[in-house]
Amino acid sequence: MASTPRFITLLIAKSTYKILRLLGKNSSVFSGAVALKLDKDILGKITPPKHLIMVSGTNGKTSTTNLLKDSFLSNGYSVIDNHLGSNILTGITSSLINNCDLNGVCHQDIACLELDERSARTVFPYLTPEYLIVSNIQRDTMLRNPHTEYIFDIINKYLPKQTKLILNADDLISSQLGKDNDKVFYKVEVQENEKFKDNIVKDITVCPKCHSELKWKFVRYNSIGQGYCPNCDFKSSEAQYIAISNHNNQLQTNVGEYPLVGGNRIIDMYNEISIIALLKEFGLTDQEITKGLKDKKIVASRYLDEKIADKTVISMLAKGMNAIACSNSFETVSNDKEEKSVLMILDDEHENRKSSEIVSWIYDTDFEFLKDPKIKQIVVGGKRSYDYKVRLLLAGVDENKIICSLDEIKTAELLDLSVDKIYILWDMYNTNSYKGIKETLHRRLTK
Repeated sequence: MASTPRFITLLIAKSTYKILRLLGKNSSVFSGAVALKLDKDILGKITPPKHLIMVSGTNGKTSTTNLLKDSFLSNGYSVIDNHLGSNILTGITSSLINNCDLNGVCHQDIACLELDERSARTVFPYLTPEYLIVSNIQRDTMLRNPHTEYIFDIINKYLPKQTKLILNADDLISSQLGKDNDKVFYKVEVQENEKFKDNIVKDITVCPKCHSELKWKFVRYNSIGQGYCPNCDFKSSEAQYIAISNHNNQLQTNVGEYPLVGGNRIIDMYNEISIIALLKEFGLTDQEITKGLKDKKIVASRYLDEKIADKTVISMLAKGMNAIACSNSFETVSNDKEEKSVLMILDDEHENRKSSEIVSWIYDTDFEFLKDPKIKQIVVGGKRSYDYKVRLLLAGVDENKIICSLDEIKTAELLDLSVDKIYILWDMYNTNSYKGIKETLHRRLTK
């Protein structure tokens, strides 16, 4: 069956986008889906902006893409992004179609697009990014991408040779991408009082060259750190861009000092130094980079620190079924030395609909971080709340601290408000429950 002519495909797709917007419907992805039905190769028939930048990786890509886009906007560039759509083929196609003319030409300066790791095989045959940032490659959800070699091979196989890579030197997996590509590396230096962490899970333990057991100078979490093989030349890559420390809302690096975006979390430092590396390679001056980063914040859906009445409420996306992301969130809570209560809703909403879920991921997750004497209460909500309770007990958490509720929203009624700080850890698909919890909490704190 012959494909629909490009002009007709774009006319139909762009028309559906505009009609849905007029009707107040979510139209961010639909135009791409329509266009791909009419012509499966339509993405290759669109001329993207001169500068095409993509960000991929298991954890951190959304925050990095948004901050990168905002940095370019602050410096006067016109930018296409996919923050309202998905990071797979339909979403990326929609973003370009919604912003091109009927000849398929995008006239903006830059396209800054988030890319799902597995979608490399459907997107890279049609688009060649000038730059690709890869934050890390780690095990993720059991049903989609639990194995790092599987994800690595997908990206590596379809990666265009012309793309310049911005890679994490502290990740021994993703740093091996693109053997023949031009690349630079970034890292975060060991911080003052930071401790070597031997987490439950490491995604790389043997040398990919000689299969000897790897040794580690430092482990930050999982397999993020400085590793080497004692029997060959395999080791962590040398970094050209290094985040050294953060003080007084400034990030100190080996190439300059810049406004600190986010908080004191290590993941925020990784995101920012990767952005600085990209902007430097792109050709922006220190003054322009500072202007781009000044007064920027992590998107609230990822991290939100707010004051409700006299309480500090910190909401963090914990990504249920993602052992590494959850472990990092738990560590952030543990690193806070103030007394606090913790509320967790980690059930995956899509799996809830089928009343089934693979729960083995919780045994790859460092719930041990929550064995913290400064945590006065842990309230767990959802159908699998008692599974989490078992895991918390195995981690050594006092049973008297744990309260479970099968109703996620009711967890806010059970929360101990005697402490000054409250952490809400929620899954990215539990938006409605999260909103209900915030409303209940706000009512309780302000009555």
